[in-house]
Amino acid sequence: MEQPAMILETGKGGVRVVREDGVLSPFQAVEPEWIPDDQAKACARCNGKFSFLRRKHHCRRCGNVFCGDCVDARLPVLRLCYEDPVRVCENCKPQTNVENDFFTKHLKILVNGADFDVELQRVMHSGDGEGSADTSFPAIRVALSADQKTLTFGVGETIPAMLVKNIRIQERRSESSEPGSPTPAEGNGNLVLEAKSVGRVTISASQDQIKKWRRAIKGMIKTLHGSTSKKKSPEPPAK
Repeated sequence: MEQPAMILETGKGGVRVVREDGVLSPFQAVEPEWIPDDQAKACARCNGKFSFLRRKHHCRRCGNVFCGDCVDARLPVLRLCYEDPVRVCENCKPQTNVENDFFTKHLKILVNGADFDVELQRVMHSGDGEGSADTSFPAIRVALSADQKTLTFGVGETIPAMLVKNIRIQERRSESSEPGSPTPAEGNGNLVLEAKSVGRVTISASQDQIKKWRRAIKGMIKTLHGSTSKKKSPEPPAK
């Protein structure tokens, strides 16, 4: 599939690398509205009043206004298409690191995909209430779609990435194992994905592959559902 053309665009906080057609993937977000300078009388973190010496600076991720000391971190903000380091406040720094880790380490794993044994348990709605339908797929390709909106399972089965809310590793024992016996270090493992209003997916592969995909999907969930609010940053420690 042909890759979309990319261009440089000047954003409020610096140069951004965006698609020429303006389309954003679900993992990207529009720039936040910046709080106007004339509405910010004091730093949103330390409450120090702005002056000629204490200048105003915006966090590129949340748009709030801080003094230089409270927004001195400089990081790429890949979710907002800033590939070069820009100013990020202390409140936004942890989530920004999570998102950057996903973009640089895990997104490629999901887009490239891998072969798994899959059990799909879909929630079925009818006039009589809610039920489920189970389907098994041996050795099918699981991947994030080219537009990064859905997880695809072989051909025809998809789950919107936004609806995947929970993920866990499930112990898997061989048929000869006694109940309560530990799973062997070598062999396969199960990864269970739960999608709101859709159902549950269990994928099976080697334990190394399962752990790698757990990290990737966990990063996906945190990136999609991480906060971009302007809530007040924690107070700095007393000096």
